[in-house]
Amino acid sequence: SARPSTDGSGSNAGGGGGTTECDASGLVQVTVEHAVKHDLVQVTVPSTATVQEVLAALASALRRPDILRSGRLVQRSAACIASLSAGAKLGKRRHVLLMGVENLDAGEPEAPARAALVLAAPRAGFTIGETLRMQEEFKRIYAQSEFQQRLLELEWAHHRGTPQFLVERGLLALAVQAEVLPRYGFSASEQGVRDMIKSVEVLLPNQEIYANMWITDYLLRVKLATDVAEETPVPNPAAAFAAAAASEA
Repeated sequence: SARPSTDGSGSNAGGGGGTTECDASGLVQVTVEHAVKHDLVQVTVPSTATVQEVLAALASALRRPDILRSGRLVQRSAACIASLSAGAKLGKRRHVLLMGVENLDAGEPEAPARAALVLAAPRAGFTIGETLRMQEEFKRIYAQSEFQQRLLELEWAHHRGTPQFLVERGLLALAVQAEVLPRYGFSASEQGVRDMIKSVEVLLPNQEIYANMWITDYLLRVKLATDVAEETPVPNPAAAFAAAAASEA
């Protein structure tokens, strides 16, 4: 079934809308179709957008961080379906297929912010045991081959350390964080991430928590293996990565 455009214009995503040219602002409308259920959603992105940026726009419009984590855009050619690389340019594509998620239903709306700026605050009563369990969840997910592949594609597309890479990596990590944080009393949002970091900082004298932070930095490519080997209390970062990856199963 066709859905209204997510930009509020009210136009449907089907029909000739898929050939819309970019307007004076350089924006284009892209129709995303669920490859199985054939639901349609339109998103508005820059004409220079990458496939990853289309996914991010869709995840934001539908309030569905799982789309950014698990979804992949594909194109049908004859009898084949081929995945589009996350760093590939949108180009002239105005209609793409989505796989990897169950549907294109909208997520629950976020509660309105009570203030324009909310300072990070540690969660009262956040224990060392909770922190270690949360860190283990992050390590397990970050070590999964699918997550690592997406991270490498971002690095190939934008180069490690560039502003665009940092933004895209933050969005990719937020999709994971938004799933894990509510289980530990934090909101599934950037504010929740800030509050979590503040809560963990209070417990940093604990060496196991500190070591886990270095491992997650390694898994997120905040630091390379050589950096971590020089600075972290973890004796063998590569072995730590392998151990985290082994827990994927």
